[in-house]
Amino acid sequence: TNDHISTDIFSYQVIRNYTTYIDGVAQPTETENGSVEIGTQGEEITINPDDYKDYNGNGYDFVDGTIDGVKPEGGFTFTLERVNDTYVVILNYERRVVTAKYDVTVNYYDLNGDKIGETYVSSEILEGGDWDVTDKQLSTITKDGVLYHFHHANGDPLKGSNIDRDKVIDLYYAPQSP
Repeated sequence: TNDHISTDIFSYQVIRNYTTYIDGVAQPTETENGSVEIGTQGEEITINPDDYKDYNGNGYDFVDGTIDGVKPEGGFTFTLERVNDTYVVILNYERRVVTAKYDVTVNYYDLNGDKIGETYVSSEILEGGDWDVTDKQLSTITKDGVLYHFHHANGDPLKGSNIDRDKVIDLYYAPQSP
């Protein structure tokens, strides 16, 4: 009989490397090894890097890649010709994240809303960070020979955690009675 079963395998694998940069600093690269795909002899394979831009819920930008260690010209298309030897396509992606930074501003006013002290602005606080400007709530302020005593605060709290926006605290002072 002429029952010959071919054991020739024509295959390829797509390996994807995802690197995140946080404030310009590279984090450990995550590698996603795709399964080995089996094709037929002479089959033309085209890999679209855009198909793999989303990873773990994040969008990445395609940077570059190789087919069997060589950067292709014009795209990731190749023909399955080698027997029992897997073509390896490596695609590299990156994502750049800039951490948001927020300010805490403290203003000083008299009860009429007139400014009586120099505005304080914190250094930038990274998103999710804590803030504490309780030391900026002065018990008294002297302006133009008038002594003012703390009266009340409006706006955001003087202290908090998990900052997610700029904070503004307005402190109001009453003049001392003569």
